[in-house]
Amino acid sequence: MKKNLQKLKKQIGFFAILFFFGSIINAQCVQSFYDDFETGAFGPPWLPGTGHTMVVNTVAPAQGTFALNLSGTSSHYQGPNVTFTAAQPTYISWRIKSTSNTIANGYVVIGDASTNSNNGIVFSYITNNSLRFYNTTSYDYAITTNTWYHVELKNINWTAKTFDIWINNVVFQTGFAFRSLSSVDASRLFIYNFSAGATSSYDRIVIGMPPPSVTASPTIANVCPGSSVTLNGGGALTYTWTGGVIDGSPFSPTVSATYTVTGSDANGCQNTATTSVNIYTSSLTAMSSSSAICNGSSAALTANGATTYTWNTSANTASISVSPSSSSVYTVTGTDLNSCVYSTTIGLTVNPSPTLSIVSSSSILCVGQTASLSVSGASTYTWNTSSNNTVIAVSPTITTSYSVTGTDAIGCTNISTISQSVSACTGIVTTNEIEKSIISVYPNPNNGEFVLSANVEIELIIINTLGQIVKTITLNETNNHHVSVSNIANGIYFVVGQHDKKTISKKIIINK
Repeated sequence: MKKNLQKLKKQIGFFAILFFFGSIINAQCVQSFYDDFETGAFGPPWLPGTGHTMVVNTVAPAQGTFALNLSGTSSHYQGPNVTFTAAQPTYISWRIKSTSNTIANGYVVIGDASTNSNNGIVFSYITNNSLRFYNTTSYDYAITTNTWYHVELKNINWTAKTFDIWINNVVFQTGFAFRSLSSVDASRLFIYNFSAGATSSYDRIVIGMPPPSVTASPTIANVCPGSSVTLNGGGALTYTWTGGVIDGSPFSPTVSATYTVTGSDANGCQNTATTSVNIYTSSLTAMSSSSAICNGSSAALTANGATTYTWNTSANTASISVSPSSSSVYTVTGTDLNSCVYSTTIGLTVNPSPTLSIVSSSSILCVGQTASLSVSGASTYTWNTSSNNTVIAVSPTITTSYSVTGTDAIGCTNISTISQSVSACTGIVTTNEIEKSIISVYPNPNNGEFVLSANVEIELIIINTLGQIVKTITLNETNNHHVSVSNIANGIYFVVGQHDKKTISKKIIINK
């Protein structure tokens, strides 16, 4: 019997605990009255009263999307009003603003069923550049027009008939006495304008339990692009964030934004707080002294907007000099004062140098002769002779190198050189015109193919300017004193033979 009793006590205790925690888990934020006008319309349980126009719209609400705008005028307690279940709430709040702070408007009167005669527990309105609270005398809080003010009555004591007044989260009055000490509960709410000419606005009216003091941290978060941030709510039991953020879990925002957290306490009452996440923006830039250069030239690349720099050339300075042989893209990575790392690129076009070609009218000259040097491949030219022509005439006395600088249409240059060979053409016995007529060469000059003929039988040799024998030719009746010669390289040659104990010579110029 005793054991069964103990067992029963344990079961009762268990169910009592279960019921207690179940009550917390399923608790509701039971308010005597609550309206945040988020339905977007004015209606029951509100009664319209007389003399006023009620418009619920989205023009600059204090919280959420909608607010109530009240224009017109009426006598005391004749404007919009609502009746709710009588209770002794410990917390009341509302948000108020007006287009005028000099005439009597924006009334909020809350009390019991006799409020219109005893003036309730709170009697507040806008006048004299202030938000006024009246019991037996006036207590004014200075305000400006078209500015929202959050009024909270905290620590409502129904025994002492007092409360504390907080405005915009700052205490204004403590132990403030009820307007009517005979008020026994709160069951009526009146809002109205007493004087014409103002539009008063109301938002989120709460009569009942105080909401939790929800906080959002960090207050402001500054992050580098691609970095993560963790947002935490405080002051409540559970938290829900906008933007898909999970409380206490890191995420990587892509744009700067403001996030709102809604915190719920054990009673199911809610409040909100906001925080901003600012994503730093890059100020890293890269510039080139020129967008295009000629092959062989250089360009200066300069980065700005960071404290340290690293180029894909391995350089670690803000400015670098580059001389690419082909068009290239350069990347610089910079770290700024916020330790954010950014990268940017810059392209550099490389234009090729012109290809120059120099041709001489004669690969070898005898002293006193002239050759024409022709150049092509560019737009303008400058020879080391100071000439700017495409063709120049030269008469060197020794083998000489000639150089020309060519510039194309976009300003790129190149240099080319040609060596003009010169021979003294000495060591050959000359003869008179009669003796020279014994042999003939045609054509002369030629391209390495020519004909040798003679009017006598004769043995001839072809020698170069170095005295080297290139060919031996015999002219006689068999070949009719006529021979074709070919395959001889460019140069100056001499045909030499003996006739009547005299040396006969003929100069040949070959230019293919």
